[in-house]
Amino acid sequence: MSAKAAGKRCYYDFLAIAADNYAMPAIKKPRGENRRGFYQSATA
Repeated sequence: MSAKAAGKRCYYDFLAIAADNYAMPAIKKPRGENRRGFYQSATA
């Protein structure tokens, strides 16, 4: 796999994580917790 393809895949994984986190109902988690989880998964 080329570096470009790997970067693109990472980018789409990142978008999927972001979508999951922001689509979560606010009732389930406070907004701050959501955001913290988002950054942890994005940087993991």
